[in-house]
Amino acid sequence: MLETAGATGARKAAAEYGHHGIRVNVVTPGWTRAPHTNERLDVRDEALLLDSTPLRELVEPRDIADAVAWLVGEDSRHVTGADVVVDGGAHLIGGAAALRTTYRHRLGMPPHG
Repeated sequence: MLETAGATGARKAAAEYGHHGIRVNVVTPGWTRAPHTNERLDVRDEALLLDSTPLRELVEPRDIADAVAWLVGEDSRHVTGADVVVDGGAHLIGGAAALRTTYRHRLGMPPHG
């Protein structure tokens, strides 16, 4: 399971504030099709990323919005302390790790320390 600092904080806050009726959740998006992403991924990079993503698609902004809408809606009224990962399954098999290790410098990220 993908573990993020936000997910850990959400679980702690959910446990602490749940008795007040406060729900705390996190949405963790994967690579999202957006201008910023399109500028950083060439065709080869995108193919590598998609090959490492079970659903073989980049996330669309609408996918993230839909997850947030569900979390704030009545249908998720008993969901708290959750990390909803919206990444096409990339976290299951490494997904963006291929880009983080192979193309980190091209993505404008600092090198691994």
